[in-house]
Amino acid sequence: MFKYLLYISVSIVLLTSTQVVFAQCNTTVSFDVNLSAAQTANQNLVLSGTLTQVQFNLNFSANGAEWPADMIVIITGANGNCMAGEGYNINPPSSCFAIDFPGGWTSSTNGFYTYTMSAAAANISGDGTWLFSVQNGWTSASSTNYDLDIVLFGVCDQGDCMNVWACNYNPNAAYEDNSFCIYPEFGYDCNGNCNADEDGDGVCDMFEVPGCDDLAACNFSLLATDNDGSCGYANLDEDCEGNSLIPHFNNAPEDISVSCSMVPNAPTVYASISSYASVFEAEHNPDGNCYAAVWGVTIVMDESTFEGNCPGEYSIVRHWVGTDCMGRQVEHTQTISVIDNTAPVFTFGIEPVTTTCPILPAFEQPIAEDVCSSPVVYNIEAESILPGECDGRYSIYRLVTATDACGNSSTVEQVIEVNDETGPIWSELLPEQVISSAIETEDFGMPVAMDLCSDVTIQVVSELGPGICPLAVELTRTFIATDACGNESVPFVQVINEDTDLFTFISATSDATCSYSSDGYVVVETSGAVPPYDLYFGNVNPEALSSGEYTVTVSDANLCSTTLDYSIFAPPALQLSLESTEPNCSDMFSGTVTATAAGGTGDLTYDWGGINPLAVAGGNYTITIEDENGCTLSDEVIVESAIIPVVGVIDGNTEVMYGDSSVYEYTYTAGSSYEWMFSGADSLVVSNIFAISLLWSTEGPGYVCVTETNAFGCVGDQVCIETNVSVGVNEQSSDMSHENLYVFPNPSSGKFSCHLPESLSGALEWSLIDLGGAIVGNGSLSANYVSDQTFDFSHLSNGSYLLILGDHAISVQIAR
Repeated sequence: MFKYLLYISVSIVLLTSTQVVFAQCNTTVSFDVNLSAAQTANQNLVLSGTLTQVQFNLNFSANGAEWPADMIVIITGANGNCMAGEGYNINPPSSCFAIDFPGGWTSSTNGFYTYTMSAAAANISGDGTWLFSVQNGWTSASSTNYDLDIVLFGVCDQGDCMNVWACNYNPNAAYEDNSFCIYPEFGYDCNGNCNADEDGDGVCDMFEVPGCDDLAACNFSLLATDNDGSCGYANLDEDCEGNSLIPHFNNAPEDISVSCSMVPNAPTVYASISSYASVFEAEHNPDGNCYAAVWGVTIVMDESTFEGNCPGEYSIVRHWVGTDCMGRQVEHTQTISVIDNTAPVFTFGIEPVTTTCPILPAFEQPIAEDVCSSPVVYNIEAESILPGECDGRYSIYRLVTATDACGNSSTVEQVIEVNDETGPIWSELLPEQVISSAIETEDFGMPVAMDLCSDVTIQVVSELGPGICPLAVELTRTFIATDACGNESVPFVQVINEDTDLFTFISATSDATCSYSSDGYVVVETSGAVPPYDLYFGNVNPEALSSGEYTVTVSDANLCSTTLDYSIFAPPALQLSLESTEPNCSDMFSGTVTATAAGGTGDLTYDWGGINPLAVAGGNYTITIEDENGCTLSDEVIVESAIIPVVGVIDGNTEVMYGDSSVYEYTYTAGSSYEWMFSGADSLVVSNIFAISLLWSTEGPGYVCVTETNAFGCVGDQVCIETNVSVGVNEQSSDMSHENLYVFPNPSSGKFSCHLPESLSGALEWSLIDLGGAIVGNGSLSANYVSDQTFDFSHLSNGSYLLILGDHAISVQIAR
């Protein structure tokens, strides 16, 4: 009864002043623990309020050097803020508001200790779980008893559900707050179990609904909780309406009959799932609808071949199986009946062959191919002859039949066409030239002709004409042989002269041996008429003829005459072309001679005149070629010698004074470069031209040398002169400028003055040379005793130049 009265009082206070409630509401958290080094004890309490002040009441008991201040206390409010202290060599959390026990707590005396401190600055508050921790903060401590009460000012125990029907009924709550009460769902207890579940299926009896609860059934009810045996199922591979769930082929091929040459390749067959399958599986498959992810159908094809009555006839059976993601399958079989009704095809030996009598080729062995069955068997009939328009023209033919292994056959005709296009040939001829005293009555006979293909007839045409001599006649008989097909022979002509007529002809000629020789000759045969005979060859010797066209006139004592033409030939004229290359500087025998020849008879031989054409020195050479007839041709070739620089002379002083500058020039050759070497001097201008300016800097003997390399890369002998550098009286004086040549300013823009030494006086020639050795300026001047000369070369380009004055020289730099 008191507890409830106190709760009511507190509630009234909360309505009037929250601050008063927290000021009057305190909570004590108690620990009574034995803790050794670093050991910890914790408590979690559900509290409410704002901590304003805290009091620590400790009954301390230990057995050694432990202190009460070794104890670490940590207080954490529901809002996460904390306060902590104190410890010896274990530190409390640094993020918490510090608790500092009084100095009297650093004592090893057992007994009661108390300490009160403000906690407002720690800002610890909240409704919920508060955390409390006590730890022995000395790592060397033995077991220590902490009997500790922590009095929290402004913090109260939190209210809770005190309704006995609630699942979270708390009879120990500080006060009743049934807003925290949690009640079970209707029909269930606080553990979620049915208040009544007779069949133990997890569905409360009051919620049970009879019907078909099998998702795979066609009459599945989503509301059914108890299976009443009313489930009805679709037939295998059908939906509840009897529609097929089997996939189907989209382009299944039909059975066909084809020739063996027309067997099609296996097509790509496509299939689709049943249009009812996806809906059915989505509604009735507890494992889910696989068609939502895999809508394709996997197709596998196998093929078998079955032999027929012959190699070209057989059957091909192709079997396709399509399987969808549920394992439902559709099958299709195509049978291809392959028949062989195609005869073999001849591919060789059937083209007509044309020949000319008497050549009779044999028939070629024909070849037939069959794409379906083999072997191919040939039946060749006997040859037959079909006569033509004449004996030499006819056709030879035969029939050839090819049959394949299935009995299909084809027949072709092989033909050889024989034609007679060749005329008869003369087998026995008469003399072409006859001398007769009875030209009009004598029987001069008939020539004999033959033809290999048909009979021959010979026709002769005789003509009388004037002879060579006056009143003489000449009989010309022309014979032509003709075969049965009208082909004519080459005409044969026989000439018969009277024995009083002049008969002459060229019986032999001999060609010239060489194109330039006169060793050809001619032989003339003469008979009949009235000897003696006169042969006129003109102004040539018939036994020493060169190549050309000639005539000879033959006459007898009866003034009969005739002229004959004849030709003398010769081989092609010899031709010889020679080329040469000159030797290089380092090897005098490195020149070459190349010969190119043509003409003459047969192979040509070369006479090099005792030289090796690949290793020739400079000079004149004669090369000769000769053919197989002994004909020769010679020519000369010049091999130019290597151009070696000619030894020249160095022009310059050999007796010089210490400190003097001197110019040394070498014999100049256009295109040459020069390499200078010297001793006892420094160069004023470093260049490869034909001149050099030296400043003599070492007393005693010296030298100047130069080596020339010409435009062909040939290097000449080194040329040197010796010098003597002495120190004169004038050079010992302190003023040495009298014999020096100076230019100032140097470098310059091209305008500068030149200080001349005392030794240069009177008329002087000067020249300016660039680094290529070219003279870019020259002139003359009149020098007085120690005088300055002014030069203007501002028109020249930037660079280094050599100014030569008499036998002195100095380097000049032009730079802008």
